[in-house]
Amino acid sequence: MKQFISILLLAVCPLMASAKITFRTMLVEGKTWYYSYHHYNDEEGKFDDQTYRVSYTVKGDTVIGEREYKKMYRWDEVSRQTRYYGAFREDEDGRVYQYDYAGDQKDFVICDITTFSYTYEKILHTPDVININGKLLYRYLWRGIYGVEGVGIKDFGLVRKPDWDYAWMEEKDKYVWTCDYESFDYMAGDGIYFFNTDFEAPKYIQLSENEKRLVEQNNDFAFNMFRKARDRESKVLSPLSITYALGMLNNGAAGQTQQEIYSVLGFDDVNAQNEFCLKLTNELLWAGNVDYTTKAMISNTIFVNKGRGFELEPDFTKTVNSYYRAYPQSRDFNDGETRDVINKWASDHTEEMIEEALSEREFNPRAVSYLLNATYFKGMWSSPFEAENTKEEPFAGGEKVPMMHQKLKAEYDENELYQTVRLPYGNGTYNMQVFLPHEGKMLDEVIESLNGKNWKLSGCSCEVDLKLPRFETDTDQDLIGVMSELGMPSAFSPLDADFSLMLVGDDDQDDYIGMMKQVAKIKLDEKGTEAAAVTVIEMTDGVPQTIEFHANRPFFYVISEQSTGVILFMGQYMGEDATGVDPLRLPLYGERSNAVYNLQGQRMNGLLKGLNIVDGKKYFVK
Repeated sequence: MKQFISILLLAVCPLMASAKITFRTMLVEGKTWYYSYHHYNDEEGKFDDQTYRVSYTVKGDTVIGEREYKKMYRWDEVSRQTRYYGAFREDEDGRVYQYDYAGDQKDFVICDITTFSYTYEKILHTPDVININGKLLYRYLWRGIYGVEGVGIKDFGLVRKPDWDYAWMEEKDKYVWTCDYESFDYMAGDGIYFFNTDFEAPKYIQLSENEKRLVEQNNDFAFNMFRKARDRESKVLSPLSITYALGMLNNGAAGQTQQEIYSVLGFDDVNAQNEFCLKLTNELLWAGNVDYTTKAMISNTIFVNKGRGFELEPDFTKTVNSYYRAYPQSRDFNDGETRDVINKWASDHTEEMIEEALSEREFNPRAVSYLLNATYFKGMWSSPFEAENTKEEPFAGGEKVPMMHQKLKAEYDENELYQTVRLPYGNGTYNMQVFLPHEGKMLDEVIESLNGKNWKLSGCSCEVDLKLPRFETDTDQDLIGVMSELGMPSAFSPLDADFSLMLVGDDDQDDYIGMMKQVAKIKLDEKGTEAAAVTVIEMTDGVPQTIEFHANRPFFYVISEQSTGVILFMGQYMGEDATGVDPLRLPLYGERSNAVYNLQGQRMNGLLKGLNIVDGKKYFVK
């Protein structure tokens, strides 16, 4: 019996691609850049009252030499006068030049969002797109300085900010000085108001109608998978990790096996599946370049057992190279080091959250290959919790947990089953949405009601009094039964599985999935959230008022990207694990007790058959 084992760890890593961009014109008649002029007294270490508004407006044309220019005028709030500021022109690539009247009497670049023409290193990241008041604009980033098409450079606007001029004054044995500077506030004109903070707006991913449908169908898989996998314990899973894992594997499948896999994942065919994963890698996870408070990574690799003479099919290798950035490495799995190398790779690509992808018992030196795809996410709350506000409070009427607390403006909605609130990370590219059952409702009902289309919040921005537990959850989930029930049973059958497109010379063609599991972990605290997942597949042959949202009972949560709705992680929190209780202290079956809850957080009149929570501890009644 030959064995083929693949271990897939999902992470998110930004990639860059080059493209010719047609830029919106920056020098538009009537466009105005607004500034605040401040005076800072360095001797006193503070701003004084000399703060007033300044504007620069494009108005009229002029010709200097043989070139056409736009004229710009400056107005300030103190003099209330408008004066001619300078002549500007713009080339077809979006570079803006100013004519130097006083110096060399020639053009110099003041704004270039195609290459970085200033004194810093010329490092240009591929543009992403942001949505500002319904307008889609390209955004570039160089070493922390943002440029946006048609707008300019962050803190500079269009008018280049000169070096600070210091008025030096010698006083005894030290120098003191005052300095004046201008800060860009916003730009108006061309049908848009663009504020300085918009430079760091969430990334906007443009999807075709077919891609939107694929996202919805893949999210359907996410909810279906979680419903099958969940039990009565706290749990976290990454459906996107499974999508990538089976996506890679499915390029080696054929016939009914391949059809079942991409059908379960929500795709039309394996090519659509590959394109979907590539789109996420190229665009979804670029956000970390813009938002330094959020980190997400995708990395892939393949280890092939050269000790048994195995190699991958060339077409399979080409596909996983192109769509998953996975490049085979040949090793002798009997060298005594391969398991350590695999686990080190897993640890490195999940920031040490998942330190052991393969235990010594699980590692098989007779395996044909290991495929690895790692998933990692870390985000800081846009509105962090204050640690001093975290208090020990009962959860589901039982054992106390560290409960974080704050009041904030947040998107909120509710229906007859649950309340839900969206908590953004960083600039809002990623967020966590929490679903809290109403008192008397069950978490089962909430999760059963959700699908790939209806789960996204559509309420309003409200003042929310938020309580959320600080917690950590670890999950080690067997997925064979789950995935079989979802509709891909042939992949797990030695008689029906077809993975004939993966291995060179695999004449027996009796490979099947002998083991499939996911190891996942999440940490949620006052600062933010960190989560990682490892999917392992072993191939074997043969409202306006303040809203109370106190998550002091079991709840469900989803971590997703805001513009597409792609789900990275989902989970449920059921409270801290508890041991048994003294049966002598238990109320009799049917006897009323205010300390008795079921596992959905509903208060009970007394013990019922099955698991109960009594004074925060679990008790089973036969």
